[in-house]
Amino acid sequence: MTVEQIVEELRKTPGCRTYDPLPTEVLRYWEKRLGFQFPDRYRELLSLTNGCEAFYGHFRIFGFDPDRILDAARWNSANCWKFAWNGAPDGYWCFGETAFGDQFAFSCEQLRASQDPPVFKLHHISMSTERCWEESFDSFLENDFLRNARRPYSSRALRARDELGELQLDDHVVMVPSLLFLSSGEDGSGSALQIMPARAAMICNGDLAVQWNAGCEQGRRVELVEPYLDDQQRTRLRIIWEGEE
Repeated sequence: MTVEQIVEELRKTPGCRTYDPLPTEVLRYWEKRLGFQFPDRYRELLSLTNGCEAFYGHFRIFGFDPDRILDAARWNSANCWKFAWNGAPDGYWCFGETAFGDQFAFSCEQLRASQDPPVFKLHHISMSTERCWEESFDSFLENDFLRNARRPYSSRALRARDELGELQLDDHVVMVPSLLFLSSGEDGSGSALQIMPARAAMICNGDLAVQWNAGCEQGRRVELVEPYLDDQQRTRLRIIWEGEE
């Protein structure tokens, strides 16, 4: 399918939202500022719809719009949420996501070297990936995004839609307890699902991941997790380890 055909399919699919086209000069401005050019098919998508949401807000592709809550440039800035992850997502340009915070991304290095780099999926509890998710943005758009718009293949996404309904653009879904704290083999089906602002959720996920990795290396056990506000009044999470006062 062409990008134009996929956008038309998205517009006809219940639970999808599209936007006005992104002006070419705006995209060129950001490419010049970032130092790389986006894949042709991604550029074509933005020329037809400046971002889009699917399956009632549970899957998203970001647009460039400073007046929108999830603007692609602001979302990828270090001080938005990436700072909390100790460098894990820094080499990626995140162009979309699931409502759980899994990021669909291009490698910045590959963007500088190739006109058609693969798509990676960075897991929301680690920001890591072992291999590319799709070979190109073209295949991602048809085989992943459009497919999920029609009906997700993830039971977790289906459950979130059933329990929480339609999401706003700034909503993320968090599991309580987090997947990090579950025994090996558990998939989170027993965890409660809650809605949390997207930026706060990504910062908190980063806090947990960084502290969890450091604590596990020392064989420590979690006693509790407590929220606090940092010096910029951002909601953060602190792991209290067994034996700590």
